[in-house]
Amino acid sequence: MKFEGLIKIFGTAAISQVVNFLNAVFQPFDGTIFVFNTWQAIASKSAVAVGFIAVLVLAALYQKWKKPVSARAIIVAVLISGLMLAACAGIYVLLSSGYAPSPTFLFWVRDIIWMLLYIAMLVMVGITIALVFLSLFGDASSARVQKK
Repeated sequence: MKFEGLIKIFGTAAISQVVNFLNAVFQPFDGTIFVFNTWQAIASKSAVAVGFIAVLVLAALYQKWKKPVSARAIIVAVLISGLMLAACAGIYVLLSSGYAPSPTFLFWVRDIIWMLLYIAMLVMVGITIALVFLSLFGDASSARVQKK
């Protein structure tokens, strides 16, 4: 792989993960219906690490395929991120309403499912940013978002 390709892959990963890093540092969702205060910091930091690897793999695959990023791929990534954010809010509302039939249920829903869902949502935000970045700043064949 050429040096330029490596710069593009790592540059894409770094730029897309700036948002996740800023989320981990400033925690803008703190105190909202999207997060549980005690778990947000752990989930945000985990998302930075997982997201960096996921975006590296995605950018490397697009470099290998030499395929332009389609508008459909960007739209699907935005929709998936939005659905995951809505699911995080749904879990928060469910548990805040007092529904927790047992400590085991609370553990699995809040401590496991919500955390994995929140991490996946933040990773999808990073992937969406990476797709937009690749569509805008890819090589000449992928300089524009391709319509399908």
